[in-house]
Amino acid sequence: MTKGTLSSKHQITIPIEMVRALGLKPGDELEFSLENNTITLRPHRLGLEAAFAQYSADLSAETGGHAAWHVRAARGWDEERQP
Repeated sequence: MTKGTLSSKHQITIPIEMVRALGLKPGDELEFSLENNTITLRPHRLGLEAAFAQYSADLSAETGGHAAWHVRAARGWDEERQP
């Protein structure tokens, strides 16, 4: 078992071996739960549909709402037709 210390700002440092094992990066969201006097901490992961919706929205914003055209152009389809 690894020990840590709670800072005056209620922060803890996650041991690096656990960070690496979970593939965590700065800014990642974490989920906390408390049951029977035990705190459980786990990475917050988007489900497949939520991840795709977020990716689609980001791509649409980056392409001015013309994501489908940019994907087709990247694949070599419909190169002459631009939005």
